[in-house]
Amino acid sequence: MRMVKFKLSPSKKRYLKGKYIYDYIRAHLPVPHKFLQRLKPYFKEDFKADMTEDDAKIALTYTYLKNKNKEKQK
Repeated sequence: MRMVKFKLSPSKKRYLKGKYIYDYIRAHLPVPHKFLQRLKPYFKEDFKADMTEDDAKIALTYTYLKNKNKEKQK
């Protein structure tokens, strides 16, 4: 098992000619390179994400969903 940390990056968007600011935090989860190569074929596909919590760990589960756009084009 490999330890990874979430990378948080604050973002600010201005609207109404700069009068108001909408700010939010984006969370990025780095993927180890050996897994990234295996995931490349699925980059354009959709995934369903689920999260389960335990006392000492959090598990993120991504379920592959077939891309509906590909099915419509055929």
